[in-house]
Amino acid sequence: MILVLEENNYMLLEKYKQDYYYFSGEVSKLVNQFALAGIAVVWIFKSDKSGTPLIPHGLLTPLVCFVLSLGFALLHYFIASIIWGIFYRFYERKNKGNPNVDVKAKKILPNTIWFFYMAKVVALIAGFVFLSIFIFDKIEYPTKDVPINQSVNQCRK
Repeated sequence: MILVLEENNYMLLEKYKQDYYYFSGEVSKLVNQFALAGIAVVWIFKSDKSGTPLIPHGLLTPLVCFVLSLGFALLHYFIASIIWGIFYRFYERKNKGNPNVDVKAKKILPNTIWFFYMAKVVALIAGFVFLSIFIFDKIEYPTKDVPINQSVNQCRK
């Protein structure tokens, strides 16, 4: 689904809502995939000493961020299902099973869900920032004293 504005840049409000649901759903899928990919990258850099896997200290923070991102993703969906399940059941009973009644939710309900949505995205971004810092620290740049071609040959060894 692509957000396409109709003539004069107007679009039905319902269409914006549908686009929001689509894009936030895609972000959720990508967050989970990227968090797992980040954990895989951390695993690649682990070392094995005396039969025990050892994760370098510089990778602990990104690993924690990726795991937190997955945890927030779980909480995002779990909390949302509980909130909207209870909300729906309450108003379904109150309105004697009529699902076509307009009801207004208190702002705290969607805001709670939004918090976990943003937390999973922020944790993922933080994880990749810390992972990038670790990787760029490991790159050996040529010094001024060593010609570039000699430096490249040292990297090939």
